[in-house]
Amino acid sequence: MSKTIVITGSNSGIGKAMVMNLLEQHHDVIMVARDSDKTTQVYETFCEK
Repeated sequence: MSKTIVITGSNSGIGKAMVMNLLEQHHDVIMVARDSDKTTQVYETFCEK
């Protein structure tokens, strides 16, 4: 069952790792971080495959 999960600090460290792990488990992830450029890079890395 897919869930929608909000991850804060999602553009580096543990938050970034959690985003990757949750996406691999087919959950919907809402990424929240202060630096929108870094967040966009993470999004492009994991979500636009």
